[in-house]
Amino acid sequence: MAWTQTKTGKLFSLKYPNSDAVDIEDIAHSLSQICRFGGHTREFYSVAQHSVECAIRADVGFQLEALLHDAHEAYLGDICTPLKDMIGSGIRRVDNALATAVRDHFGLPNNLSANVHHVDQRMLVTEASQLMGDPQWAQDMPYEKFDFTLNPWAPTVAKTIFLDTYKEYSIIRGAVC
Repeated sequence: MAWTQTKTGKLFSLKYPNSDAVDIEDIAHSLSQICRFGGHTREFYSVAQHSVECAIRADVGFQLEALLHDAHEAYLGDICTPLKDMIGSGIRRVDNALATAVRDHFGLPNNLSANVHHVDQRMLVTEASQLMGDPQWAQDMPYEKFDFTLNPWAPTVAKTIFLDTYKEYSIIRGAVC
């Protein structure tokens, strides 16, 4: 089996991802239920909330890309980078193919912009500091933490805010919801 069934009932191919099968409702639902850091946080904190927090902090014109930068994880899950590094090129190919399908669907650039990458890394160290006790690996990263307090949302709240944020930035960008 090389597909996954989504919340909306679609059979989404993992081997041959098709941008036409990408669905914002599936993405919002799944990301709201996936915990960052493989669940190793003091309390549940979703990839959906991480995405919204990134979008809020991205520069004007990059908000939609920031919101959707991890959207492919709705179909793959949030596999931590050290595990991806151990698994190697196979998982990277799948990850890249899924990301490409999502980016194509939403009309986003092929490669993650420097702006969104920077915001994502700053969120990473902010989240690690507040949700994981400020581990040494995060302290060693060359990114400044954001100066705000995270208040984790329940999955239902994260899904709603993610979809509302998507609608807001889609309208600003002129994209179709």
